[in-house]
Amino acid sequence: MFIVIITVTEADSLDAAAEALKQYAKTFAITDGASGALTFDGNATRQSIGVPATAIDTNVAGDRFAGAFLYAITLGRDYSWAANLANECAARVVARFGPRLDRSDFDNIKAKFRI
Repeated sequence: MFIVIITVTEADSLDAAAEALKQYAKTFAITDGASGALTFDGNATRQSIGVPATAIDTNVAGDRFAGAFLYAITLGRDYSWAANLANECAARVVARFGPRLDRSDFDNIKAKFRI
């Protein structure tokens, strides 16, 4: 997502792209792979750290991030917490082939984030 945002905003860095996006969007999350994500909740911009993973199949990482992020927001969590959950989910799914997580992955994520 980072490269797309840089291209669309014609910015030369992630921070510059985020500042440009603020002129068009009330809130946003920009994924940056293993480096985590940059979020803006309408007030504050925050960088969340990535979760270490050995990437095997990255095809569904963005969808997994988006789903987890939006789930957290609907729970009423702040953008930083949502990005941390989303980074964890995306890291786990890229570490395997295919779009699905195992039941044990869900159980571990739920325990880690007290969901």
